[in-house]
Amino acid sequence: MKLIELELTNIKSYEHEVIRFSEGINCILGLNRSGKSTIIESVGNVLFNSGVKTNNSLIRYSKPRGEISLVFEGNDERLYKVIKTLKRDQACTVKL
Repeated sequence: MKLIELELTNIKSYEHEVIRFSEGINCILGLNRSGKSTIIESVGNVLFNSGVKTNNSLIRYSKPRGEISLVFEGNDERLYKVIKTLKRDQACTVKL
């Protein structure tokens, strides 16, 4: 699997951000508390529902909802897009 693009809306420190991954190895660099771990947590959460106990811990402070969208290339060389909508105090919704 190859990551292509991650879009975060109202996720932790990200109001709206599109992160495009390069071919090969990607480095995520930044100051402390700049959102590096949020990128990794978001990928794990949208693909495997891992790393977060509640939606509230991912959603940006004072926002009612957030969204994680990930485009990736599967081993079959096809592109896939997974969109996960998070609402405060509710179960998440995943679209494939």
